[in-house]
Amino acid sequence: MKRFIDAFRGMGLERPRVALALLPLSLFGLQYLFAAISGEPETRPMLALMATSYLVAFVALASEWFWARWFASGLGWSGAVMGLFAMILLPIPELRLFFGIFAGLHGLIIVMLMGKKMAARYDMQPGWREHFGMDEFGVVRLGRAVTRASAALPGLIFWAVGPKPEPEMLVVGAAGLGIVGLLGLLRRRTWGVLALGGAAVSLLAVKPEAVVPHSLPLGLPDPMIMAAAMPAALGVLLFGAVLPFVAGAVRYYRSLR
Repeated sequence: MKRFIDAFRGMGLERPRVALALLPLSLFGLQYLFAAISGEPETRPMLALMATSYLVAFVALASEWFWARWFASGLGWSGAVMGLFAMILLPIPELRLFFGIFAGLHGLIIVMLMGKKMAARYDMQPGWREHFGMDEFGVVRLGRAVTRASAALPGLIFWAVGPKPEPEMLVVGAAGLGIVGLLGLLRRRTWGVLALGGAAVSLLAVKPEAVVPHSLPLGLPDPMIMAAAMPAALGVLLFGAVLPFVAGAVRYYRSLR
């Protein structure tokens, strides 16, 4: 197995792999966009933001922006995990097939963007590294943070602006901080890390009874459990995005003493 993984990571064919990763991104981006145009008014903000996320990932990956692989992989991990989770919970075969395809297409994004050669095509580009003065360790640290933050983005959008009688302001605030924090990370700003930390704290502070269940598919067992667990899971994921910078912040604080 290790030999297979090492061989895959060293595989070339970067252009065809990028093209295969672009296909699901364009598919979901356009699907969410058309659904936002023709959908119910209460679902349009959520669908429009989801469409924006996937289309931004599509444009960034096609344009070979240095952060594109991290951002697209984060969306891929989010969709793959949520699709597999839904397959386990939903007893309806048709829905399981739908979410299986959903998870598989997101998994395709992850697999196609793996490997050192794909990293060299995107995040290891010398131009932006020289501009920000980053070594390879700094690039890896930033990449982990961006991937984790972007993996939390679809969940933040769903729970913040999804259809429900009344929005939970802590979740809405966390979604705003999460988006701002992700933008700050991409610009190498300290306030981006602080915003992500604030979003994580806000999500962990949400009371389970305050989160109203969304319009989930029929057959899902106890949607209140889902409503209570998901914001906390997103909070832990955002803490994971902040974690790579904690050691550096501690060292900097000690140097000031």
